[in-house]
Amino acid sequence: MHNFRASRAQYRATINDTLLNITRNYYELVRNQALLQIQSRAVDVSKAQVDLNRQLEKAGTGTRFQVLQSETQLARDEQGLLTQEVGLRNAAINLATALNLNATVNLLSVESEVRKVRLVDPGLDINRLIGIAIDNRPELRQFEELRIAAKRNIQVQAAPLYPQFQFFGSVAGNGQTLGTSYTTTAPSYTAVPLAQPASAQSILTNVNDFARITTANTVVPAGMSYSPGSVINRKIRESVQIGFQVDWNYPSLGVPDLANVQAARAQARQANLRVNQTIMDVYQQVRQSYLQSQTAERQIEVATKEVLSSAEELRLSRVRLANGVGTNIDVINAQRDFTQALVRKASAIIEFNIQQAQLLRDIGIISADNLTSGRLVK
Repeated sequence: MHNFRASRAQYRATINDTLLNITRNYYELVRNQALLQIQSRAVDVSKAQVDLNRQLEKAGTGTRFQVLQSETQLARDEQGLLTQEVGLRNAAINLATALNLNATVNLLSVESEVRKVRLVDPGLDINRLIGIAIDNRPELRQFEELRIAAKRNIQVQAAPLYPQFQFFGSVAGNGQTLGTSYTTTAPSYTAVPLAQPASAQSILTNVNDFARITTANTVVPAGMSYSPGSVINRKIRESVQIGFQVDWNYPSLGVPDLANVQAARAQARQANLRVNQTIMDVYQQVRQSYLQSQTAERQIEVATKEVLSSAEELRLSRVRLANGVGTNIDVINAQRDFTQALVRKASAIIEFNIQQAQLLRDIGIISADNLTSGRLVK
């Protein structure tokens, strides 16, 4: 029974890991799709910059060096675009494999933008999260049931060293009916032998009118015994037999059985240590997931500021270049900074979403409903 419960808990743990794996693959698909859009936009901006520098070169206000710089940046962006296209396809294949779908179908997210998805109430502190994990992590139930099973196995291995009791009993009966029923036997006559032979005697059976005997019969004296009828109970008469037998044997002086008992005790000790190690692992996983989730949320704030500042940097560099104050390399660097800022912000949002799902899994309450309902876990 305990092994069955442990297997059932392991089955639930496998479901939790599968849900986390699918969620992680989905957000990786969203990440690569967003990065592909960012990289495609960077290519368009680089092409526009190349065209602008070529026009400036023809007008005599630009140099060939600036055109080459812009073309080099365009080549880098195109290489990044090709790499990102392959990354998106790989992410789609990984998601299809996790979902057991046809990998030839190119899966894409229907979300138009990357957004932050909070799954756990920010009001929950780390102590509350650890308490939820202790109550819900299936791994803890699994190894606890295995510990109990290993402890029970000690008694099983020690069973041959104990005496064996055999109890037996039987119930029988003879009769004709199960209920109460009576019957009466018919009376009978039984001849009784005489102590000595009787002499034959004659009796008159017929005399005529002249007093002469016309007929005579011979009569022999004898005895008879009369047996009256009796009442008989036809109900079955029960017969009960109960007993027991005790055997106490020690094959090979009990050495093999004693060795099995010691081995079972060692396995029970290992199971107990495994439970303790699992508890420590749960503590570590919850704390790490909580810390990484908090860090990812702060990174979103920092990345947002970086996007705003890099966008302003790009705008000012173009204005300075148009006014003859700045250089082309300033525009290229500003463009690169802006692209990297967008990438870091998208990655920070995706990482936060993944860490929220990881935190749900580590506290043992990850489910399809908790991942998609939009309700915060409290």
